[in-house]
Amino acid sequence: MVINYERDDFEAIVMERTDGRGVDLVMECVGGDVFTKSIRCLANGGRLVVYGQASGKESTFSPRELYRRGATITSIVRSEEATKEAVERILNWLREGKVKPIVGEVHPLEQAGLAQLRLETRQTKGKVVLVP
Repeated sequence: MVINYERDDFEAIVMERTDGRGVDLVMECVGGDVFTKSIRCLANGGRLVVYGQASGKESTFSPRELYRRGATITSIVRSEEATKEAVERILNWLREGKVKPIVGEVHPLEQAGLAQLRLETRQTKGKVVLVP
């Protein structure tokens, strides 16, 4: 299931679809309110894995939200070895068709500045690809 967090109230949808249980795992890379709402989407014993902060916004949350759920927050460790293993695993998933990235925009390399600006100002949907 894919939920557009900018358009839809993903917290309400998650809780409705799970009959109020919540989810076991949230992979969060936006920050700000999305981080806070993601915590509230966790089931008892759930885990939130942080791997970025694309919005650039700080988050505030009550530790009580974690205590009530027995939930944990962790981040991805970026050792060189772990990164290489993760990249190889993802490349295998791509080769096997298990992962199909959504490409939102394709720009010629000469427009790299424009592509970067669109990413920084959060005007993109899906992946942004530069081609020679």
